[in-house]
Amino acid sequence: SSNAKPMCLCVCVLVCVSPPQDVLPVFYHLIPSPNKMKNGGKEKEKDGEKEKEKDVNEEFAEAIRDLKIQWMTKLETNTVYDELKEHFSLHLPLHVTRLHQLDSEKERMKRLGEILAAADIVISHIDQVALAVYLTMKTDPRPDAASIKSDMEKQKSSLIDALCRKGCALADQLLQLQEQDGAISGEVGSTEDDPEGAFKSLADTFWDVQKWADLTDTKVLMFAYKHALVNKMYGRALKYASKIVEDKPSKENWRNCIQLMKSLGWTHCVSFAENWLPVMYPSDFTPF
Repeated sequence: SSNAKPMCLCVCVLVCVSPPQDVLPVFYHLIPSPNKMKNGGKEKEKDGEKEKEKDVNEEFAEAIRDLKIQWMTKLETNTVYDELKEHFSLHLPLHVTRLHQLDSEKERMKRLGEILAAADIVISHIDQVALAVYLTMKTDPRPDAASIKSDMEKQKSSLIDALCRKGCALADQLLQLQEQDGAISGEVGSTEDDPEGAFKSLADTFWDVQKWADLTDTKVLMFAYKHALVNKMYGRALKYASKIVEDKPSKENWRNCIQLMKSLGWTHCVSFAENWLPVMYPSDFTPF
């Protein structure tokens, strides 16, 4: 308003009648004003235009890359992966998609060696020490903390996924060996030439998974189930198989539980479950 009076800053120093040793000196530090750039406006505009052009070109290249990655799982050839690997070898989603492509093929049992190699590539592209250090932080004061958190969560999810798929492939190799009574099949990976090495790798993978997730986690359940089967821990296998049935109830999952009950000698549970299977999954419905 018009009646407002200008404000001023006053510093009051109280002088008390006291001995000279009680007097304290006061120092004032004046901060200089920031210097303004002269004739720098046009140069900044030019730099901004160049950065925009670079950003557009980079976004276009990344969009094409992401589109090709999305189509990798729908194609049965390796040409797209080989092409992208030459230009984007450090791009983690590329190697994750390649692992999913191999693990979801119809003839998966014949490509267990390739699945193991693809899983190792994904694991090698993740700095586990840096990830563990970040997860121990309570607060992140950095301005881009939100994007860093999103990236670290994706890395953790990819790491757990790769470890579980690697463990399942190792377990399938060893289970196949057990079914063949120690005979080596030429259709599976070279890891079977050294069963002891495969057992050690499976155990190491099992402990690595527990560093990042619980065994009862939905992503880890299948690996925990197969690890128990390989070690012939049928009680623990039944525990995980039952949780798999709770998450994804199906006739096949129930049969896995029944097979484990037979291995444990629980004949009463076997007869009960087998009698309930036709009720839960009838072959046909009664007409009315």
